[in-house]
Amino acid sequence: EEDGHIERITGTTWRRARVKRGKDPLRGKLSINRRGMGFVRLDEASKAQARDDSDIYIGELDLADALDGDTVEVGRVSPSPRGPVGKIIRVVERATHTVVGYYQKVSDKEGEVIPRSAFLHRRVIVDPPAKELGIRDHEWVVAKITDFTNAPRALRGEVVERLGAAHDKGID
Repeated sequence: EEDGHIERITGTTWRRARVKRGKDPLRGKLSINRRGMGFVRLDEASKAQARDDSDIYIGELDLADALDGDTVEVGRVSPSPRGPVGKIIRVVERATHTVVGYYQKVSDKEGEVIPRSAFLHRRVIVDPPAKELGIRDHEWVVAKITDFTNAPRALRGEVVERLGAAHDKGID
C-alpha cells in the first residue's frame, strides 16, 4: 500500500492502485453525457502513470470550466466501487469555441443562447446582438464563447451569426 501498487477499498478488500501518489496530474479527453456527467478518457502516458485504462468520472461541480471534447488535466483521483473519481484541474486544449443555439432576449441589456447540443448543459449569456445581424428573439444563432466560467454557471459570449428562424428552410 505504501508504494502505491495496491489500495484498500473496505475492510479486507484490496485492488490495484488507480493513481500513483505524488505524481503529475493525469491528462485526457473529456466526454460529457446527456445527463451532464463527465468522463475523462486518459491518454497513453496517463494510462501508464495510473496503471489503469478506466475512464475517470467527473461530477458536474468538478468540471471547472471544461466542456465536452476538451483535453484536460485531472487531479484528486480516488477509487470508488464504480471506478475512479476525479476533478478537472485545468483545460489544456479547448475543443469548443462557438455554440449553436436558440437566442432569447432576457432584458434590454442581455440575452441568452440555449445550446442545441444535448452535451452542453450551460446557457451562454450574451449582450444584445448587433443590429446589422438582424437577429430577433427566438431565432437560431451562433455564439462565440468569450468567458469560460466554472460549471454549473452560464458561459459568457457574443452572438456572431444569425442562422434563421425555426420555420426557415434549412433550419432543422
